[in-house]
Amino acid sequence: MFKLSKQDKIHIFKEWTLEEKRGTYLGKKYGVRKEIINYLVKLIKIHGFSILDKPHTYYSKEYKERAIFGDEAIAAVALDLGLSSIGMLSNWIRSYKENGYNVVIKKKGRHTLEEKNKQRAREAETRKRKASSPEFKAYCRKRIYKKIGCLGAELKGRYTAPGYRVVADRLHNKGFKVNRKTVYRLMSKLNLIGYRMRRRKRYDSYEGEIEGRIKPDLIKHKFFAVRPNMKWYEDVTEFNLRGQKLYLSPIIDGCARDIVAYNTSRHPNLKQVMTMLNDAFTAHPALNGLIFHSDRGW
Repeated sequence: MFKLSKQDKIHIFKEWTLEEKRGTYLGKKYGVRKEIINYLVKLIKIHGFSILDKPHTYYSKEYKERAIFGDEAIAAVALDLGLSSIGMLSNWIRSYKENGYNVVIKKKGRHTLEEKNKQRAREAETRKRKASSPEFKAYCRKRIYKKIGCLGAELKGRYTAPGYRVVADRLHNKGFKVNRKTVYRLMSKLNLIGYRMRRRKRYDSYEGEIEGRIKPDLIKHKFFAVRPNMKWYEDVTEFNLRGQKLYLSPIIDGCARDIVAYNTSRHPNLKQVMTMLNDAFTAHPALNGLIFHSDRGW
């Protein structure tokens, strides 16, 4: 509730009581969780608007012990004590458990630079001891084992069998600090072997510079034709249909981009092209001055 000003809290209470607005709507409107809205309304109903003017209070050790050892629920105790937030009592309980079930009263005032450095050194030493312990290493290994198994199923949709580099990169993206060699060793233990399938070579009818077979270029990149049956263009295109190849050989007129004739086949051979040409010549017998442009494959 520290994000809310006193005026915001008053408006929230009035909207709750007078306009019957509830926690979900008010939480989205003021940008806080609905639990905070519910607690604020109950707090004002018990203690009135004067609780909003309550200054920052220093709580003694005995006061915190009485609050922690209460028999009622956390929310009820926090409301009875008039705490500004239910999170204050939750923080007291967590600090009580973290400090060996002892209530620790922090010193007033700001920490000196020397105290901050000592605290950081203690925290770093604690993290180092925790990271070097066998239990923590076993726990991390178990988590990585589990994550690698999940990634294997997740990545199979994109990769046939992901290798250790792909899995290591994905683990890094997930926040795991693990070496690639470690991932390789763990995948070997899990009998997860990655392999990469060879890419199928795309169809290409180009055979290189063959002397005597290359005809002069009459088009010279001027593909538009002012009248039909003046310029025809042909090429063979490969399509992969669920693992099966299909080859399309069309003839396109340069005037209106119309399809003059076409043929489909499982194999890009001379028979396919000749069938297409016969169909085109049958449909258009008079072709005086026609320029037929194709690639070097045919």
